[in-house]
Amino acid sequence: MKKNSVSLALDSAETVRLSAPLRTVDAVVFGLELLSLFALGRWGSQIGADTAMGTFPLALGLPTVFALLWGRYLAPRAPVRLNEALTKRLRLLAFGGAALAGWSVWGPVVAASMFAVALWGTFSPSRPGGSQ
Repeated sequence: MKKNSVSLALDSAETVRLSAPLRTVDAVVFGLELLSLFALGRWGSQIGADTAMGTFPLALGLPTVFALLWGRYLAPRAPVRLNEALTKRLRLLAFGGAALAGWSVWGPVVAASMFAVALWGTFSPSRPGGSQ
């Protein structure tokens, strides 16, 4: 078995191997994705209070749009592959928007931390396609 690979024994005749090991940067970026969804939902509920629609559509709609666009175009295993430079720019734009929502909800320290993690996750040399 290769070093850093994970295998699951399903029964005596079948073994499943994951193609790439889970890296720390991947786990941290996944946490940032979840935090971004939460920040967008909280921000949507705050700005929705001042609209005629109320809080529910924006609190549910903003994270849903983020998740759909992320899963379709920006996720590591997205079905639609964009070129690497465009993917990096769009990831920073998506996380930057979520960081601005985080600024409104939790303040500048959390927003700056979110964007710093987004920069690290996007340009990390340990990530496939990251800076070398």
